[in-house]
Amino acid sequence: MISIRPASQQDLPLICAYVRELAEYEQLAHEAVAIPDDLRAALFGDEPRVFCDLAESDGAPIGFALWFYTFSSFTGRPGIYLEDLYVRPEHRGQGAGRALLTSLARRCAAEGFGRLEWAVLDWNAPSIAFYQSLGAAPLSDGTLYRLTGEALEAVGREATPSPSIAVRRAAAGDSGLIHGFLGEFAESQKMANDLTASERDLRAGLFGGRPRAFCEVAEWAGESAGFADWIYSFSTFKGRHGIFLEDLYVRAHHRGRGLGRALLRDLALRCVTEGLARLEWGVMDWNAPAIAFYESLGAKPMSDWTVYRLTGDALAALGEREDA
Repeated sequence: MISIRPASQQDLPLICAYVRELAEYEQLAHEAVAIPDDLRAALFGDEPRVFCDLAESDGAPIGFALWFYTFSSFTGRPGIYLEDLYVRPEHRGQGAGRALLTSLARRCAAEGFGRLEWAVLDWNAPSIAFYQSLGAAPLSDGTLYRLTGEALEAVGREATPSPSIAVRRAAAGDSGLIHGFLGEFAESQKMANDLTASERDLRAGLFGGRPRAFCEVAEWAGESAGFADWIYSFSTFKGRHGIFLEDLYVRAHHRGRGLGRALLRDLALRCVTEGLARLEWGVMDWNAPAIAFYESLGAKPMSDWTVYRLTGDALAALGEREDA
């Protein structure tokens, strides 16, 4: 019988073993540099931002899922990002992977979350077939970009492009401004129908008691001109948090002044000063100007990965399963 339970600090050696095995399976063993203390601090320290569930078969551990909370500015609702899912080869086909995903889907339902997401390597056909059988849809019209290492540090150390530019942390009083920015951004991305968040939703998600996401506002000569909203992510292989940039938008009449670069610089600097491993974001494949800009900063496309998403009826159906 398959059962799911939250990991405890006593499970740390097992989690480390799973991480090594997963890295070897994904042909990424060279990237798995996390040490046990890294994972201990992230998973079991004060106010952790990343969590782990273990799958057991008749009481014996056979796999794990490592995940963190996200936030969709368009829906105004939190979600879950599944960073890693792994079941040992000899136990595959017994339903452990489905049980781990079902557990997360149930959490989404219980907490009113809007989506469950993860990324999969494009060569991993068995996993892709499994995810699609659950109703997960690939986000195949966009590409994940990542800024790491020397390129990340270089962006973070850049000088502000103009003395007229200021970047500040948004406050609750900016909720209406951010909602207006999102409306403009949704129009520019041809996604106006997807924007259902209210100003109240944004205030709760960004400025509530324990916010799921954060927001910076860019100003030009004191005028609000753009914004970036983001979450803390996590790399299991590095054992370090990162930043995922959910949205970046600059009003049309302010473009070309360096405001987008200043917002990215602010986040890159945060990565450098907080010891974060990476800065990531997604971009629509048709958005050639944005892609050229990101690549000019040294960001690399993660073109061998595809993000999958469970939402709506498919997410609810998985959470309602009785066999997990």
